[in-house]
Amino acid sequence: EVLCADIDGLARHFYYSGADSFDLSAWVDFREALEASHLDAEVADAYLENCGSGTISEIEDAYSGQWDSWEDFAYDMAENCFSIPEEISHYFDYEKFGNDLSYDYFESNGYFFRNC
Repeated sequence: EVLCADIDGLARHFYYSGADSFDLSAWVDFREALEASHLDAEVADAYLENCGSGTISEIEDAYSGQWDSWEDFAYDMAENCFSIPEEISHYFDYEKFGNDLSYDYFESNGYFFRNC
């Protein structure tokens, strides 16, 4: 028997080319956990694309949200984590702060995560 399949999307993370095998059991467990979570498949795929593997719980813990740029992410982080008075907030360099955040976070397809 020969099985020929085109693996795309989330399923590709459960295919092992070195062994030419697909872990169907792990895939089914992952899909069930994903459906029970608040995450979209695109978020899980973005995480797995960078980290290679992970559980839904790990992805939920690492997921920080979706932004258009590192600068937007940094602005949101600063607004939610720090008390920057409005009269001096325009002096804050969000682009540089976003660059610094890239040491502890990664971005994939517009989704931001704490590093794996």
